[in-house]
Amino acid sequence: MAAVSRGTKGRTIWYIFHWIFGTTTSLTGIVNTYTGLKAYHKRTSSNVRIWSILFTVEVSFLAFFYLFQEKWDYMQKQGEITVDEPVMVISSDQVEIQKEVLSRQSSRKSNSLGNYFAKNNALKKLFQEIKEEHQADKD
Repeated sequence: MAAVSRGTKGRTIWYIFHWIFGTTTSLTGIVNTYTGLKAYHKRTSSNVRIWSILFTVEVSFLAFFYLFQEKWDYMQKQGEITVDEPVMVISSDQVEIQKEVLSRQSSRKSNSLGNYFAKNNALKKLFQEIKEEHQADKD
């Protein structure tokens, strides 16, 4: 099966199928190895415990390495501030205003969904004010 070119409609379906097929094949291989070790033990009465332990360590290492490799770029970028990322500085006045707004809203009796939307709207308003101040500073 040939890979579908990037940017075409079928690429997503091909990628999903390819990923599922590869993952299923890998998992089947792992199950097959344990099953084979068990069958070998039954037939020969040989101790296969060390081989089971070694294979488990190998599979665990590969799983850890795979997951670690996927997050490596993310972990390295945690200490950096990129040019694309806007940096927001919130003054203590803005924090006090936010606390005041939230305390007034939380003192009202309402359901938790109402509290959520009230807090959400207060945060949106605060960030909008910050954004407007930031835009004014640029001009």
